[in-house]
This record gives sequence, C-alpha cells and structure tokens, in this order.
Amino acid sequence: MKTFREEKIEIIQGIESLLKQYENFTKSVSPKHWRTTGTHYTNLKQMQEDLVTMTEMTQKEKEIPWVKNELNR
Repeated sequence: MKTFREEKIEIIQGIESLLKQYENFTKSVSPKHWRTTGTHYTNLKQMQEDLVTMTEMTQKEKEIPWVKNELNR
C-alpha cells in the first residue's frame, strides 16, 4: 500500500504529464475552442498547485462523526 506522500507525488506527476499532453493537443484545436482549453489548462494547473499543500488526514480527523460517515460510504 502506498503512503499518502507517494500517492500525492504520483498524482502531481500524472497531472504534469497530462498538462504536457494537453498543451500539445491544444495546438491542433480550433481557435473557437481556445477559451475552453485555456480554462481546462488553468484548472489542471491549479489542482496541481493545491495538491502540493495538501496534508494527510490525522487520526483525530478520522474520528469526527461526519468524516467517519463519508469514509464509510
């Protein structure tokens, strides 16, 4: 089983790879869709940046009733 840190790194690297692929893909997209592709790129970049600051859930947080409910869904 992967640690939180390992999963986080893997996801960040996956987004980086997707961003490179998407950037290349957008070079063949019609200009009428450029706003949409720009929004997608920006959202992916923001997601990647947000992931860098995310921390692992603590044991205390796991014991919060509503968190427990969500984890057991």
